[in-house]
Amino acid sequence: MKNRKNLYIGLIGLLVVIVAVVWFMYSRSATVLVVTPASASKIFVDNVDRAESREDNEVVKIGMRPGEHEILVNSKGAWPWSKTITVGYKETKTLMPFNVPLGVSGQIVTSKDPDYASLLKRVKTSNLPTSENPKVSTDGKISVFVSGNSIIALGEGLCSAETLKAACPPVTVFEGTETVSGLDFYKERNDVLVFSVGKGIFVIEIKGQGTQNFQPLYQGGNPRFFIDRALDPVRIYIFDAENLMEVFL
Repeated sequence: MKNRKNLYIGLIGLLVVIVAVVWFMYSRSATVLVVTPASASKIFVDNVDRAESREDNEVVKIGMRPGEHEILVNSKGAWPWSKTITVGYKETKTLMPFNVPLGVSGQIVTSKDPDYASLLKRVKTSNLPTSENPKVSTDGKISVFVSGNSIIALGEGLCSAETLKAACPPVTVFEGTETVSGLDFYKERNDVLVFSVGKGIFVIEIKGQGTQNFQPLYQGGNPRFFIDRALDPVRIYIFDAENLMEVFL
C-alpha cells in the first residue's frame, strides 16, 4: 500500500514536471527578431523589459507565447517605437524599428560654404514625386508619390502572396488636411518615408500590422528638404526661415 502511494506521488510529480516543461516550451514557441536601430536599445514585450541591444543594428531574438503582443523599443535620445503584433505557434516575425532623435543634430550651412549655392538650388527646385514620375526605393521594390494631401505607395512588397495572385493595390500611407510639400525614403529603407507637410518634417512607416509609427523630425515655419540618397542617405538638407541646415537622420 505504501509503495502504491509512493508510486502515485511519483507519477503526479512527473506529470507536474511534464506540464511545466510543455508550458515553458509553448510560452517560448513563437519568436520575434528585433533589428535594433541603436546600441543600448531596450525592448519591452507587454510592458516587461525583455532585452537590451549591445550594438547598432543588432538582431535580438525574443521567445514568447503565441498570440497578440505589444512590442516597444526605446532608444536613448530618440522617440519610442511601438508595434502590436500577432505571432503564431512556431512562427518567427522580424521587426525593424527606426530611430528618430528627439532633437535634430546638425548645422547651418552658410553662404561661405562652397556648396551653398548648389545645395540651396537643389532644395528649392526639388520636385515632388508624382504618379507619372514616382520616387523609387533603393532596392527598386517600392515607389511612392504625392497626390494632393495624400502619400501613395505602390509595389509588390506591400502585398501578401495571396493578394499578388490577383493584383497589388496602392496603399495610402498618409492623408492630411494640408498639401504634402516634400517626400523621400528614410535612409536606405523601403518601408519608411520622410515627408514635409505644413510646418514640419516627419518620418512615417508605409504600412504594417498594428501601429503605424509616425514621428516628428523637425518643426519650423514652412520647411523644404532634399536627401541625396546616392551620396549620403542619412543626411538631409532643410531650408526654412531663410536658413539652410544640414541635419543627420
